Amino acid sequence: MTKQNNFPQYLSRFQQYFFKYRTIPTMEKSREILWFGSLSSVHNFYSNMIEYWFLKIEWSDYTATSLLWSIPFYEFIQAWFPSPATDELKQDMRLEEYLIEKPIVTIFVKVKGMSMRDAGILDGDAVIVEKWRTVHEGDIVVAIVDNEYTLKYYHKENGKAYLAPANDEFENIYPTESLEIFGVVVWSFRKYL
Repeated sequence: MTKQNNFPQYLSRFQQYFFKYRTIPTMEKSREILWFGSLSSVHNFYSNMIEYWFLKIEWSDYTATSLLWSIPFYEFIQAWFPSPATDELKQDMRLEEYLIEKPIVTIFVKVKGMSMRDAGILDGDAVIVEKWRTVHEGDIVVAIVDNEYTLKYYHKENGKAYLAPANDEFENIYPTESLEIFGVVVWSFRKYL
């Protein structure tokens, strides 16, 4: 039987595998990643996973619930003067539910280049682009200008749209043929390690 007090450590190992491979491991693979000596221990662990709503059974297969995808979400931590960090767990949160309002019309894009440096978007960052959102003056957008994609600020001058970088080393882009807004950038991400 899986010991209750060790369940969080087993769950963490299981989630690491699940996040990396996007699949529920086989029983034998679960035995390896959980460091169990027998498959009966794996079956007991899976029973606990179902009991705590991390897994469910559909068509004789184990399926992840949204709880398995969740990560702990704490209230806040200050970014200016040091203060005691809150340890109040607000809820578990699925990152994509927090970040994405309409998944069917939202995409992730990896950024290449430094033209948006002063907006805090650097080479290698990722952005979330909402294709459904109406563009407004000053929005950061993914645009198709003269049949090429770019990431810039959207501006209008004398009724004509143009794109502006956030880096003085680059020039504004004035379309010669066409300018289409593909979507509006609503989030940016950077991996630090």
